[in-house]
Amino acid sequence: GVALKIDGTTGMTTGSLIWVASSTAGAVATNGLVSIRATGAFTSTSNVGIVDILATAAVTGATVMRIASTAASQTTTELLNITASGFTTGYTGSMVTITNASTTGTGNNLLVTSVATTAGDAVKIVNNEITLGTATLLNLSHTTSVIGNGSSMLRLTSTSVDTGTTTGTMLDIAATGATTGHLMIVTSASLTTGIGLKFTLAGLTTGSAIDTTGIAATKQNINMNA
Repeated sequence: GVALKIDGTTGMTTGSLIWVASSTAGAVATNGLVSIRATGAFTSTSNVGIVDILATAAVTGATVMRIASTAASQTTTELLNITASGFTTGYTGSMVTITNASTTGTGNNLLVTSVATTAGDAVKIVNNEITLGTATLLNLSHTTSVIGNGSSMLRLTSTSVDTGTTTGTMLDIAATGATTGHLMIVTSASLTTGIGLKFTLAGLTTGSAIDTTGIAATKQNINMNA
């Protein structure tokens, strides 16, 4: 059943069914302005959780949920904090799941637009627990349909006149403590007539396709073994 139901009419535009406001200037510590608690050992079916938001008639341009912060003095503000503290070594789930509907359009499952920073990162992933095993910081997986011309599993694109020669590059791989490891591995046991690594540099004049500057003269720049 339903303990509380608030039903609005189809003519609502600028109004609100529920409005929660606070002018507090103190630290919000133990409870939020709106608190929802579930203390029972419950399970979820059909992906319905403690909070379930469903829009069945949204049209083009609609937003189902919006989080915004407009304070000009914010320096370390978090707009969304997701924390799981009860996991054990047997956890195999996903903290966040984003599932898109099948479509032939050019939409995105996730769009991150970073326009307010010159020194920060648009996306930063940190995991200091990776040692032995099969864990990765970023795992891109593709199994069924064939990747054809025009599609890529990873694509880096820049249309500006880039001039970086140190760390201001399209791809920067740096290992400051590695001694005997491999910085990059390309593996394929099934490739027959394809190409393992291809450079297309039609405008190259005085530059180099591969530059091995910095390797000692007594070492091999490129080691080719059949």
